[in-house]
Amino acid sequence: MSKSFIEHVIFLFCVFLLCPTMDLASSTDIQQGLLAYKELEFEKAGKAFQKALDTKGLSKKDRLQALRYLAICQYNQGEQQTAAKTWKQAMSLDRTLKLPSGQAPSVVKFFEALRPKPPKRIIKRPVPRPVERRAMLRRITPTQPPPKPFLETHMISVIAAGTGILAATTAGILTGVTYGHIDKMRTEAPNSLPHYSSAQTTATTATALWITSGVLTAGAVGLYVAGK
Repeated sequence: MSKSFIEHVIFLFCVFLLCPTMDLASSTDIQQGLLAYKELEFEKAGKAFQKALDTKGLSKKDRLQALRYLAICQYNQGEQQTAAKTWKQAMSLDRTLKLPSGQAPSVVKFFEALRPKPPKRIIKRPVPRPVERRAMLRRITPTQPPPKPFLETHMISVIAAGTGILAATTAGILTGVTYGHIDKMRTEAPNSLPHYSSAQTTATTATALWITSGVLTAGAVGLYVAGK
């Protein structure tokens, strides 16, 4: 039997002998930490959990348990930054990790705020086809009301213009009558007094009508422009 074979056997024997001892030691540390935690001895419990974490070959299950309770102990000792770091380390091993039951609301709020939020889902909407796009634009674009009839929109200006035209026509007629009286005054000089009085009356009326027609015409134009 060679010397190398004997050394190999001794090495394997040591490995099989020491591994259960290491698991037992880490398990004992975690149990001691849990007992101290239940007694609210957070400093003592934290040291026990830290000792278990320093053990080589610690299983994932035990590591998660030690990190979870260690973070709570650190928080209760006022070490919020260290507790947040420890909790994030535990979350890197298991994102669904939860706090032990019976925690104070402040503890739950602190550690749940450290839980990474799921990324927002971006929903891509399909690009509408040209026909659908035109239909959407028709629904969005406000429809213009139909134009009102001309008389309904410009009724006042039409009435003013008509009245102005009527006044101008009457004024023209009266002006012609005035000139007729003047001609009679020239031909019938001895009897011209009645014609003079009539000419004066018709001239005054015609002047007033000319002014009225001008005012009405100007007003009609202004109303028409304003109503556009």
